[in-house]
Amino acid sequence: MNCSSAISGCLSCSNGSRSASCQICLSGLLMFNGSCYYTCPAGSQTDGAGNCKQSQSSSNSTLTDSLTTAGLFPLPFTIIGSIIFVACFISKLQNRNTYTLGVAYSLYGFIETACLSFVLLTFSPEHEKFKIFLLIALFVIGGLNLFGLIVQTWQLSYDEKFSKWLKTKCNFVFYGIIVVISALTNYKFKLILFTKLFNFKCVRAQLEHVQKFRVFNLMSFLGVVH
Repeated sequence: MNCSSAISGCLSCSNGSRSASCQICLSGLLMFNGSCYYTCPAGSQTDGAGNCKQSQSSSNSTLTDSLTTAGLFPLPFTIIGSIIFVACFISKLQNRNTYTLGVAYSLYGFIETACLSFVLLTFSPEHEKFKIFLLIALFVIGGLNLFGLIVQTWQLSYDEKFSKWLKTKCNFVFYGIIVVISALTNYKFKLILFTKLFNFKCVRAQLEHVQKFRVFNLMSFLGVVH
């Protein structure tokens, strides 16, 4: 339809459910988002075929805006993170032997994987490059999960103190759950076993020597890459 009166500089347009959108601009004009311009608007550049495309710097700005919108901002994870912080503080008050850094490290690791997955699934198609980085990060975490499942489980099975702790049925079941969760989500989660959080028996596991924690330290070092 002819819509020169509705859209300045437009030769032909389609009338959508809400407003007209230009399909063909008059000669010498450039099209951008259904409108016609003499020059490309700020944040866009010509593609050489009569259209304006969003520039890379503008795309980065859009990405930043997307991350801070109410619809995308991972509010539930922020709330959970705050709850974990409060739990660490209260547990430390009740039991001064609580390994607060270990609690935060293990539980925030779980949230790390959840947040990465959430953002990956909610990003729009124009952010394909950023999605690649998210996929790489999740791939690295997955590799470390597998490494931890094999190496950490193997080492713990040969530790006398840990084997003694594991003999309790409750501890054995809890350990199995933690192994599965850490393998499927984040390797850091396994450290919760040694944190003495709220002095629960199931998180009071011990190893024979401090040196036995080297494998956990190694996992932490490898985790820096992502």
